[in-house]
Amino acid sequence: AIAKKHGMITVVDGAHGLLAQPVDEILSKVDIYLSNAHKWASCPRGIAFLHCSCPQLRDTLLRIPAIVSHGIDDGFFNRFVWDGTRDYAAALSLPVVLDYWQCQNPEIVREQMKDMLREGVQLLSEVWHNSNGNCTLVPMH
Repeated sequence: AIAKKHGMITVVDGAHGLLAQPVDEILSKVDIYLSNAHKWASCPRGIAFLHCSCPQLRDTLLRIPAIVSHGIDDGFFNRFVWDGTRDYAAALSLPVVLDYWQCQNPEIVREQMKDMLREGVQLLSEVWHNSNGNCTLVPMH
């Protein structure tokens, strides 16, 4: 809100945000959101997405992609979609993977991850600290 008030462009690198938090809430508050999808969405490496809610930015700041191909003058989507002779099989998996995660109910998955994190912290705390509260080094085998 402060950035918008001062006319600043807001960009979020959401590399760890896809499944960790509700992305819809963030998309409505920022100008540009980009993220890889291999960490949290279980996509093949190299799969990412760029969301830009502002048409003005799409036609100025994002006008020229890093690799220019035949779609350069055919709108925002076509500027970035096909950039040569690469194998696009992994990229084509993104819609299916996103549908899968939506069917898994991201809220439930987030709660399960939080529960597992709490259990892990408790387990490590018990292993690493003795009854006096002192840290105990556990030899690695």
